[in-house]
Amino acid sequence: MATELAKLCAYGESSYASLTSADGSYVQVAGGGAGCTVERHDSSAKKQYRAYTTTPVVSLPDGTELVFASGRIPLRHDEWLDIEVVTEIFGLSERFDGTAAG
Repeated sequence: MATELAKLCAYGESSYASLTSADGSYVQVAGGGAGCTVERHDSSAKKQYRAYTTTPVVSLPDGTELVFASGRIPLRHDEWLDIEVVTEIFGLSERFDGTAAG
């Protein structure tokens, strides 16, 4: 999985990936390299969460947009993640949630 996630770019068609469980919950990434964000949707709770870090990886002001193949997302400064963190999140999601690539 890490090899596939490393292919993500912060632009173009290869700028999105997701893992979806049987109940419809998912974790998804947009962007690539040092310009990523991760969201998780919990189907049973009907809630959406966005990952953040206590140690920001880039110095961008709140509201800066991540532009990728599917659109634009304004992010807070602590919601920008690098691909290493994304890979760790996806690895944990796959192990603990029993999700499969979707």
